[in-house]
Amino acid sequence: MMLLDGSFMVELFLQYEEGKDFTPPPPWSVQTLIADLLKLENQLPFFVLENLFELSTVGPPIRSLSYLALRFLSQAFRKSPEMVKAQVRKPKHLLDLFRRSLLPATNLDEDSHLSKHYRPMHPIQSVKHLRTAGISVRQRTAKSLLEIDFKKFQIPPLALKIPPLAIDDFTNAILVNCVAVEQCFTDESKHFTAYVCFMSCLMKQPEDVGYLRSADIINGFSRDEESFINMLNGIGTNVGSTLRECYLCKQFREIHCYYNSYWASISRSFFQYNHIMLYCSLLQIIVSIVGWRVSGN
Repeated sequence: MMLLDGSFMVELFLQYEEGKDFTPPPPWSVQTLIADLLKLENQLPFFVLENLFELSTVGPPIRSLSYLALRFLSQAFRKSPEMVKAQVRKPKHLLDLFRRSLLPATNLDEDSHLSKHYRPMHPIQSVKHLRTAGISVRQRTAKSLLEIDFKKFQIPPLALKIPPLAIDDFTNAILVNCVAVEQCFTDESKHFTAYVCFMSCLMKQPEDVGYLRSADIINGFSRDEESFINMLNGIGTNVGSTLRECYLCKQFREIHCYYNSYWASISRSFFQYNHIMLYCSLLQIIVSIVGWRVSGN
């Protein structure tokens, strides 16, 4: 069975590289096939795939198996990311290759060093509450969906910048399996675990998802919003307490510190004051209309 599955994958990658269209039989789609190939329980050792790849080619291969695999897997994204250009050394399996190709350009040695020192992460508020504190959320153009940025002093100021994310079954499957493989190997960086925990803090209610959608950060079908929130919060609750120092530690810390600062409390008070004044103005208009109609009669 291992040889049969491995031969299918190698042939699939080779045919795609040669320009041959592959259309899975209904009800499958390319995204569904890729999601199935990337399930943790379906992984084959990558050295097995490499041996099959060497046996299937005549002469020295022009492209590596990693390149061919990433080129095929990149079809799952609406806009092909830079993952094809990633240089991944000695992946354990196809899921590991895919996950590591999406990691941002950070110092992984530094990340692994920081992870040895336990420092509890500061929880952050949802999008709704961050906005009342003066923090805006904007879309960011980045090579990886993991590249979240927040700086207090920038243009525009206090902007949390997040790459776009699609809400669909494929994204759910990718996040779940990438987090699962990070939990299986203690020596691996916890980038996807940190990302899911961060996004689960931001999205607590459909209102938070609605704002991210209006900012062009979230796209996809609205019917998937509730299940996506439940998935994020479920994973965040289960693995968040075990998360150590991670690549998003600076963003967690700076947002937490600013939200609890004096300036943020002033912004929240001003936001609440504006809402109270709005309600008072509406009440005054209603009373005036009622009084005018009564006096007219």
